[in-house]
Amino acid sequence: MKSLLFVMIAGLASAAMLVSCGGDGSKASASGPFGEIPSLVSDFETFSDAKRAELQGGGEDNMKKILGEMKAAEEKFKESMNAAFEKVKGKEVVTEIDPELPLKVVTPMKIEDISVSRHLVKLVGELELTATAIGFDSYEPTDAFELDDLVVLSYDNNGKPFAYDGLSKDMGGEPMPAGSKVPVDTHIHIESYNAASMGCLSKILITLKGSELYDQAKAAADALKGK
Repeated sequence: MKSLLFVMIAGLASAAMLVSCGGDGSKASASGPFGEIPSLVSDFETFSDAKRAELQGGGEDNMKKILGEMKAAEEKFKESMNAAFEKVKGKEVVTEIDPELPLKVVTPMKIEDISVSRHLVKLVGELELTATAIGFDSYEPTDAFELDDLVVLSYDNNGKPFAYDGLSKDMGGEPMPAGSKVPVDTHIHIESYNAASMGCLSKILITLKGSELYDQAKAAADALKGK
C-alpha cells in the first residue's frame, strides 16, 4: 500500500512538472538552458501590458506615475537579465540535425550573448558538411546540396516543437566539399506567449525552411500566438 501511494505521488509530481513547462501561460520554469531568462521576460511583459492598460485611464498625474513605474521596472529588468545571462553564458544546448541534410554537429550550439531590449538569446556553434553543398540558391544546375534557408526549431521537454528562428551560416555562393567546417549562429526569440516553453527547452533542431519539421514547428508557434 505504501509503495502504491509513493507511485501515485510521484506521478502527480511529474504531471505537475509537465504542466509548469507547458505553453499555457503558466510561470516559466528555470530548468532549461536559458535559466531565469524566460521567466524574467514573461514577468516583465505581463507587468508592461498591465501598465499600458492602466494608461488608458487618463489623467496627467496618473500617467506620470505609471510611466515612472514602467521606467523603474525596465531598469530592474535589464539588471536581472544581465545577471541571469552571466549564469548561463557558455552553456551548451542539445543540437540535432534534420537527417535529410548533409550536415553533422561539430560543436553544439552554446549561449554567447543576449539582447535585453529585443528578448533574444544568441547561440553559436559549428557544423560540418557531409556532402558537397552550397549556401545559397545557385540559380544554375548544380549537384551541390542547396542550404539556402536554414532554420532552428525549438523543442520543449515533451519533445514537441514550439518555435522557429533563422540560422546564419558562414558559407559563400560557391560549392563547398564534404568535410568543410561551417560556423553558424542564431538568435532565439523569447516572447510572453512562448516563455513557459522556453523555460524548459530540451533541444534545438536544424532543418530547412519549408520542410515538414519546419511546418510542424510553425503551426505550433502560430497556435501559441493565438492565430
